[in-house]
Amino acid sequence: MAAKKKVFIIAGHGEGDPGACSVWGHEADYTRELATLVKKAIGTRASVTMYDQNKNCYTQSKAGHVPDYAKYDFTLEVHFNAKAKKDPYGDGSYTGVGGYIHPNNAGRGIARTIIDRVVALGFREWLLDNSTGLLNLNRAQAAGAKYFLLETAFIDDGDDMAWYTDRKGLVAQAVAQGILDGLGVSGTASKPEVAEEEYYRVRKSWEDEKSQQFAGTEANARKLCGTLPGYSVYDPAGKCIYTNEAKGTQASEFKGCTEAEFVERLGGLYAAEGIATGILGCVLFAQAILESGYGQTDLAQKANNLHGMKCSLSGNVWAGTTWNGDKYTKMSPECDAAGNTWMQESDFRCYESIEASIEDHSAYLLNAPDGNRQRYAGLSGEKDYRKAAQIIKDGGYATDPKYVEKLVSIIERWDLTRFNADAQPGQPKPQEQPKEPEQVAQPSGVPYLIETTCDYLYIRKKPRKSAKVTGSIQEKAGHKLKYTIVEEKRNWGRLKSGIGWICLAYTKKVS
Repeated sequence: MAAKKKVFIIAGHGEGDPGACSVWGHEADYTRELATLVKKAIGTRASVTMYDQNKNCYTQSKAGHVPDYAKYDFTLEVHFNAKAKKDPYGDGSYTGVGGYIHPNNAGRGIARTIIDRVVALGFREWLLDNSTGLLNLNRAQAAGAKYFLLETAFIDDGDDMAWYTDRKGLVAQAVAQGILDGLGVSGTASKPEVAEEEYYRVRKSWEDEKSQQFAGTEANARKLCGTLPGYSVYDPAGKCIYTNEAKGTQASEFKGCTEAEFVERLGGLYAAEGIATGILGCVLFAQAILESGYGQTDLAQKANNLHGMKCSLSGNVWAGTTWNGDKYTKMSPECDAAGNTWMQESDFRCYESIEASIEDHSAYLLNAPDGNRQRYAGLSGEKDYRKAAQIIKDGGYATDPKYVEKLVSIIERWDLTRFNADAQPGQPKPQEQPKEPEQVAQPSGVPYLIETTCDYLYIRKKPRKSAKVTGSIQEKAGHKLKYTIVEEKRNWGRLKSGIGWICLAYTKKVS
């Protein structure tokens, strides 16, 4: 009888080193779980030796305690990858499975078979890359042993991890089968039993499986859901235990919309902001369009950040900020005065809503200091959009030398001046809005539905006419939408969306 093939399995990281981390957990935990499952899947079809999971093979090898790779027919080192452009909540596409092998290693065929087996489950291939810069890989190569470092999935890619956590047993079986096939061992690997885990899932609704952003511990599910307005945490039985109520307009509502739709749907918010701040609405809106790519960038979609506002701005000592401290980290392009560009990882502000993003951006432009002077002095009240854009550029808002020209081009392409406070045809200015009646017959019994009875109605931060404008409802007769009022105060009604209050004198109750 032929001797059994000998397989050596190493679980990456550990011994105090968690490896790559994300909201999904620690790499070291996943590598140990998968390594154990692969051993179970191989079973008695080969002789499997597991490296001590209480230790870190890299750390031990660096200290001179190198495994005897030559004893084995094949060594598999299990890892989970991480990337520069993190998307732990998912973006609708996988990054995939892959790994590293020495360019001269005889185990390439086995590595290729393992990847193909995993991809056949419906996953994506990342790459099978050559490497000569990994310690364990080089030690195995020096011993003349077949070795492959498997990058199972990307731990900071929400799509990868959602796929993997739902298929752990199948992935282990596929990896084991790839090893057996590659070593010429007949037989079929088993699908190992995976310990039943108490998965808490983050979804828009229990039935909407495609919206799932996370599956894991309750603590991590709640933490992630806290950054995703409109999502809920569901326990293993499908019961909703926490909901992050959306506060105001979410950029995700504009995902996939056309450029023209974005302009028309958001114009009213910038018109109102211009009225409230004295900054030209067309310039504020052009900045949002340029910085957010018409609301489609990851920063906009994931963080409601339409203006590229970083976490640290002018020492963060300016008044009026609406930022709650949440951040979103991403790679962003930087540019010097000579036009040279490079990519740099930066922390950006994450907002509860688009309205909060707009208000924080305006507060920065109005109040940011530059030494003993105002950084953007003269911006509020400037009527020439080109001069206003130049004030913003000169204040250091952007490093792109063509920033002013880009803003002007956007303003003129979409005729954004129609969203300026004093240049909106047919729209009432603040002083033209009718006075509120002394007494109004109010509907009773909140919540209830209303429609507006005017073409243009301001939304305010608080239930009084002097409060800051946070938006507007602009609807002609025959094109009215219904809105839910959840609270009443002195002829004012609070909108369910959380954006603010409207005067009930210009509404009617509907069913």
